Amino acid sequence: MTNTDLDPQVLADKLAGLRDRYHQLTAARDTIDGELEEIKAAIRDLVPEGKHPAGDGEVTVTPNRRFDEKKALKLIPAEVLPVLTYPETRVHKDALRDLLPDVYDAAQVTYTPRVSVK
Repeated sequence: MTNTDLDPQVLADKLAGLRDRYHQLTAARDTIDGELEEIKAAIRDLVPEGKHPAGDGEVTVTPNRRFDEKKALKLIPAEVLPVLTYPETRVHKDALRDLLPDVYDAAQVTYTPRVSVK
């Protein structure tokens, strides 16, 4: 629902105030996001992967790995490729993990560990 009864100058002033507040909040969010990332990096530097007590809560550092299908396709031996793919370019990840666990592990891409704070 729009308010068409407002004087154009009053409307422009209200919009300017809302725009300014929006930009203030965006800047604050960027600052907060940056500080949160610094805290997560400090936690990663302090403790290994796993759950760790933190006062009345805990912090958890977990691996962050993703399966890279293109990488897997290059690593799967040609003789089993038809069994592990569909139609030709998709990999049955579960079957690959069961049949060729070393290839499955080699097809993982590792990223910065995740941090959860509770």
